[in-house]
Amino acid sequence: MVNSPTISPDEALTFADYACKGDGELVLLRMHERLRNGDGFRGIQGLWYRGDDGEICDMGQDTLYQDMDDIPYPAIDEMQMHFIEKGERSSVDPEIFDPELLLMAGRGCVYLCSYCVNALLIPMNRGNGRFVRIRSPENVLEEIDYRLGKYKNPERITFNDEIFGVFDDWVADFSAKYKAHCDLPFECELVPKLIREENVKLLADAGMNSLHFGVQSGHDEVRKNVMHRPGTNEELIEKSAILRSNGVTPQYDIILENPFDTVATLADALGLLLDFGTPINLNTYKMQYFPHYPFTRMALDAGHIREEDVSYESVAESVLYNMVYRPRFPATQRRDYLENCIYLVPWTWKPIRLMLRSLQKKHNPIFAALVTVLAYVRYRQSFEGVSSLIWLRRIYLGLSALLRGDIKTLTTKIRRIVQEDRHRQPNTGRLSAR
Repeated sequence: MVNSPTISPDEALTFADYACKGDGELVLLRMHERLRNGDGFRGIQGLWYRGDDGEICDMGQDTLYQDMDDIPYPAIDEMQMHFIEKGERSSVDPEIFDPELLLMAGRGCVYLCSYCVNALLIPMNRGNGRFVRIRSPENVLEEIDYRLGKYKNPERITFNDEIFGVFDDWVADFSAKYKAHCDLPFECELVPKLIREENVKLLADAGMNSLHFGVQSGHDEVRKNVMHRPGTNEELIEKSAILRSNGVTPQYDIILENPFDTVATLADALGLLLDFGTPINLNTYKMQYFPHYPFTRMALDAGHIREEDVSYESVAESVLYNMVYRPRFPATQRRDYLENCIYLVPWTWKPIRLMLRSLQKKHNPIFAALVTVLAYVRYRQSFEGVSSLIWLRRIYLGLSALLRGDIKTLTTKIRRIVQEDRHRQPNTGRLSAR
């Protein structure tokens, strides 16, 4: 289901017997108790259902659970686990070969961005317990130890929280304990308004080498009035400078194919991203139209989309197969190739940067065509996994490391590729069609 049962439990009940509204951990425990006692599920707070008369029984929502340390963290590579990918079954968890450990230190957000589910969840939960909740540093380190015992070649840790380090006292406590306990570098996500010099210094000293924050739009008015997200371009550049001055590489999110963008706002966005400097990591997403979200209602009212574009089938197709931005190919309109330019910002080779800067200022059909081809190549290599392009990139990076004399990085990459291929072969069988 595209929309969470928490947002629209009544819609979920068109095809499900029960729909959980709100946090599900306590609901699942109560369901387990009922099963163990041979009782039915009716009457559990937060678990909606249809009564004998076919009418929906509104079971409300339980108070948000506050003690995050009570909730078990996800299991990986345990006995009796089986994994299916591209028609192949294996008892080896592919996650253990990833150099990146993904985990979350808490839940919740402080923003009401119009394109995000939190624009609905935060008002829904006012008076229902603290929305932003975070685990203790000790509990987070315990999960890290568990994962380190599973991974083959861990290189870094990424915290996928919507906001990380929102509480100053937690940041100080976590930073001291992480530094004493773990020597892996880590990255996290924080809204720009909460990026402060003192906290960045603490986290950088503990091992943070990258911080991820949302730009979302490169134009102040679109960001404020359409996306309902605070912050100006000037402030974003200032936050980026704070990170760089403390040895932290910024990583930015931006959303493209926003119908409220114009050629002028996209040119501003390209200029902003180029002004951030290098190195730069950039995640480019395609705007999605989820039912009931404020942004979706604005797009419907403005005539940018139709009701059929917000059907569950349409949204599921887009989210599952087209969540990231796909470069326009061919791109004959200036708006289209400006978005392709933004997609190419992470390629920091000087001739490409000069070409992007030139296109930001004025139209050039030759540069526009070249940018479009390069953007298409980048997409094919990064997201479609074209093996020839992947190996060309590996060879290029390997030769670059060799020319720099960085033998350690080169041997680490080679070892991980070889080890991953070797471990994925055993205990694998092709699934039969049924």
